[in-house]
Amino acid sequence: TGNSIYANGDTTTALASVEDADGTTFTELTFSETYRQRMSNVLSDTLQIVSRNDVTSNQTITTYSGSVTASGDVDGAYALALQRAQTLGAGKEPSLGAGAFLRTSQVSWDQRRVQSGSNPEFVRLSFAYEYQGKLAAGNAYVEMSSNTAFDTFGTDTQTVSGFVAATNLATAQQIYQTQVRALSKNALFHNETVTQSQVIAQADSSEPAAPQFLKLEFNFQIYQSKPTGRVAYRYGINVRKDILALRLEKHIKGSIFAFNQTAASAALANLLATLQPSGSQITEELNEDREYMSDLSNNPSSDVFLKFDFDETYVDRLTNITGVLEMSLSQQMKYSGPRWVLQPLPYDANGSGGYTIVQPSGIQEGGQTIRGSVTAPDQATATAWAKMQRSLLVGTYTQPEEWDWEYTFVPRIQGVAKGENPNVQLYKLNFTFAEILPNNPPPS
Repeated sequence: TGNSIYANGDTTTALASVEDADGTTFTELTFSETYRQRMSNVLSDTLQIVSRNDVTSNQTITTYSGSVTASGDVDGAYALALQRAQTLGAGKEPSLGAGAFLRTSQVSWDQRRVQSGSNPEFVRLSFAYEYQGKLAAGNAYVEMSSNTAFDTFGTDTQTVSGFVAATNLATAQQIYQTQVRALSKNALFHNETVTQSQVIAQADSSEPAAPQFLKLEFNFQIYQSKPTGRVAYRYGINVRKDILALRLEKHIKGSIFAFNQTAASAALANLLATLQPSGSQITEELNEDREYMSDLSNNPSSDVFLKFDFDETYVDRLTNITGVLEMSLSQQMKYSGPRWVLQPLPYDANGSGGYTIVQPSGIQEGGQTIRGSVTAPDQATATAWAKMQRSLLVGTYTQPEEWDWEYTFVPRIQGVAKGENPNVQLYKLNFTFAEILPNNPPPS
């Protein structure tokens, strides 16, 4: 209902010999009223179908959307509109191909009241059904990235990762083998991982679920040889001093990373020439690490070189050590006592007898024996300590002394025990002092 009032805004003023004017003049009142009534048995709709192809995921997204207008009471109109919307947009999976499924659905409706006290009116119902399906056979998408890690003191590797989106798993696997892996068919693979993703949507538990393949993800590493001419190595030096043996051991061990074994061996020779370790080399341990994969048996580079480990041992004389190093001493005492003489007797005529007669024949002399050994860095020190042990002798009837010298030299060096330039590493003296004690009774 609409009403309007019109009034002019003119005013009149008083004229001579005329009464005063009455002010603003009211002219007219106009009105217009409109009435609306819903028609019965009316059902109208709109439908829009939008199909969006996503090549990166090999999926097609189809949306059925629109609106439905129905007449009648609110509840009845809503029921009719909802039924019509479901007819237009629901249950389209079979027409979209195998594995297609309803992804999202949305229904909304509008009502209105003309006045606060009037009955609600149904205006329209809007709907949208979104389905996910696969692109037609023959469509596929491959996304791949690679990065190379240059490990100076390790193995260089190239990491390849990405995914294949295709109609089905078999197609994705075939593309991965022929278009991804084939790019590095002569390479040595490390840590290859292949993962397949799929989705299963089941709207009704009575119907079997329809799986839909999504993508095949991959990640692997490829061994990279060191560039020709590039060599890297790490090494450690271990020094061991054996004080008692006057032995200085030096271990040089480490790893060399190069293009091949020949380059690694040359690098080791240069390293040892630079370090110039003293003494004589007594051991050398070399270890070559390689990797092999049977799939590359027809490829000359299938047996690849990784690194070269080495352990070199050098021995030298330990100098600036003085004094006695090791000593040992033993004392053997023999006590005097009766000297018994054995007199064998023949058998008697009748075959009896024949026993040995033991007869005393004086006192058996006793004695003492001193045995020992001493090691020292020089002969004079060893000799001095051995002579000190003569004080253990207590009698006057000494026996000739026995001296046994042992000389230890640095390995692989011509040994010189006497002369102007002796190169004895260790002196060891074994000695024996002995004496006769005519009257040396055992302690009581």
